Amino acid sequence: MDVANKERPMPINKKIIWVTAFILSIIHIANVWLVFPSHVMRGVHLGFILVLIYLDKGYDVKKKLKSVINIGIMLIGFGSCMYYVFFNEQLSMRMNILNNFDKAAGLLLILVLLDATRRTIGNGMMIVTGCFILYLFIGQYLPGKLGHVPYTLGRIAGHMYVGSNGIFGTLIQMSCTYLALFTLLGAFMDQSGASNAFVNIALKATGRLQGGPALAAVIASMLFGMINGSAVVNVVTTGTFTIPMMKSLGIQKFMAAAAEAAASTGGQLMPPVMGTGAFIMADITGIPYSTIIVKAAIPAFVYFIGVFSGVFFYVKRMNVPAINPSLLPRGKKIVCDLYLLLPMLIVLILILKRFSPPYAALYAIISAVILIIIRGFKNIKTIGENLGLSLINGALNLSSIATGLACAGVITGAVTLSGLGNKLVTFIILVSKGQVFIASVLVAFACLILGMGLPTSAAYVITATMAVPALVEMGLPLFACHLFVFYFAVIAPVTPPVAIAAYAGASIANAPPTKSGIKAFILALPAFLMPFMFLNNPLLLAEGPVLNVLWAGITAVLGAVAIGACSQGYLFGKINTAQRIIVGCSALLMIKPGNISDIGGIGSIAAVFLWIYLADKRKK
Repeated sequence: MDVANKERPMPINKKIIWVTAFILSIIHIANVWLVFPSHVMRGVHLGFILVLIYLDKGYDVKKKLKSVINIGIMLIGFGSCMYYVFFNEQLSMRMNILNNFDKAAGLLLILVLLDATRRTIGNGMMIVTGCFILYLFIGQYLPGKLGHVPYTLGRIAGHMYVGSNGIFGTLIQMSCTYLALFTLLGAFMDQSGASNAFVNIALKATGRLQGGPALAAVIASMLFGMINGSAVVNVVTTGTFTIPMMKSLGIQKFMAAAAEAAASTGGQLMPPVMGTGAFIMADITGIPYSTIIVKAAIPAFVYFIGVFSGVFFYVKRMNVPAINPSLLPRGKKIVCDLYLLLPMLIVLILILKRFSPPYAALYAIISAVILIIIRGFKNIKTIGENLGLSLINGALNLSSIATGLACAGVITGAVTLSGLGNKLVTFIILVSKGQVFIASVLVAFACLILGMGLPTSAAYVITATMAVPALVEMGLPLFACHLFVFYFAVIAPVTPPVAIAAYAGASIANAPPTKSGIKAFILALPAFLMPFMFLNNPLLLAEGPVLNVLWAGITAVLGAVAIGACSQGYLFGKINTAQRIIVGCSALLMIKPGNISDIGGIGSIAAVFLWIYLADKRKK
């Protein structure tokens, strides 16, 4: 027997990972029907996630001592979670008088969580969370309103470990219910071939246009990004197909990376799933999910029109050729692949019929399972492998979400315990002198800073907890304030200097990261402007008479197109600097609410068109 050809046996840690992930996914699905006690789901969810993290990132058979230490840390974290599960009633009864073992379990879990977050998300989230914890200890020594009363270890442990605003608070509840289910749905759809279907549909729709693959990247990333809560994962998934095709047509490397990054990042803004962000927003605000996706539709559509326009005007200016028609997917294949979009359609229909998000996700998962069976009906082994990988990958993909939200829970706990949130509200109002625009700029800047180093969900939750109350106190609508913060949390990955989504695209395109980040930022400009507009114009959030809402949406779309033209130097033809300035001003006028500004914006575009027309006529 040829030993060299024998497959290497799977390491023991990988086997345990697969089994643990498989069981965790089954528990999440079963919870929709069986409805386990909330404290059980929260503890099991986080405990299993810690096991997955440490076995995946902390086990190395070549480094036995390090592996033993990491296994020990894993057991401490898992044990603390199970202690919370089995002794929850007793812990709740003695929350303010915890015994030493209770305090040790809580404090050790906080330390393990910080380390697990470092391993999954990076140092940024760990440092931010650590600073808030440190504030609870040193705040008593700070002067003025920054200070707070002293807190004992027992008080901090009780608030973070047992309280409803700590580790096992509402944020981890979101993670173990609908966020887990929609993450699983994304894994099932990926195994069913939906991601390839998204790319093929987009290529078929735009392939015969100039620079078709670049335009297809925008559409495919939008479709895939709806069910994916990570801009970087979206870039890596769809960019693997679209970036090489863009480069093959002569599109500059940095532009290929930027187009993919801008579109992939914005996928989380597009209803109906919004990268799971809409579910968190619904839970925090109490606004029905179905209402949120309707209100968020116009701003998301405007954003993608803006990105699409920017890419389109670029390929026109650079005279990028169309792709060879023989390379495009055939119409018959597209029609055959349309059924792969069935899970997304089910989610949309059920949500609009006011089914709860968990049930909508569950039925969509069932439909995705059926699709996997249909695609592999001739090979039982393939069906089993795809179903198993869906369950395993779904649980593994939860790692960064769960640890990020658990840390956000710690931050929320620190804010509520110390009263820091109220102090920040007072600070924002004081610095802005009650001016809404200045206050909104401060909040946007804070959210961008957090979003550069944290997952979207964590950046949104932290900023929403601490800063949104200031905007609401100034008289702004609750939903508009939350969507405002959410937008800046989403687009942080294409904001220099830490444009991580653009850097991911640059690594695929072999392009300069900084140049790719700047170009992605320029393509995503509509997303930086739109929040300030809908914050003061409810028509853009579908609030008001239908005709007025439609007109506001149309002028906003024209404004987004004008931004793309201004940024790329092309409209009806190549435009010079003066014309670009006029087009840029017209964009701001059309996005800004008001009939006078709309007329001014449209008139400016008409003037540029006439200018270009007359210049071309003179040349001829």
